Amino acid sequence: MIGLAAAGIFGLGWWLAAPVAFWGRWVIRGVLAGVLAALLVPASAIQVLEDWVKAWLPVAASASSAAGADWVVHFFSFAGLGALLFYFRRDVPAAAIGAGLIGLGGLTEVLQYFVEGRSAAVGDLVADGIGVGVGYLVAWGMAVRLEPR
Repeated sequence: MIGLAAAGIFGLGWWLAAPVAFWGRWVIRGVLAGVLAALLVPASAIQVLEDWVKAWLPVAASASSAAGADWVVHFFSFAGLGALLFYFRRDVPAAAIGAGLIGLGGLTEVLQYFVEGRSAAVGDLVADGIGVGVGYLVAWGMAVRLEPR
């Protein structure tokens, strides 16, 4: 069930990224795949990855076990994905992108309930929403600074 839902979400993201320039399209798809992997893999797989990172970067040992690490992952995942979508898909109303991303956050929280070792939390959805807002501000700043005048 989780795999089917993730495939459907990724398929929608694939379609949403299609009109974007070649390199931007693949960046959006890659970030979406990373967000889905980070939020929907079982806790045991995350532990294996954490152990590998800690072996190579000892400073990461304290960061991954710190309180709020999960919140930080949710925040940056949705801020990054939001910034990309808000910037590259300016033909889509920002409210629609924001609502879609908040919906994605809610859906991943529901799906996490069914993943071994994971749990759904309202705080994670709040972090997703704040990340979407920051992503919008980043995209707005990029548009103002990067667009020719």
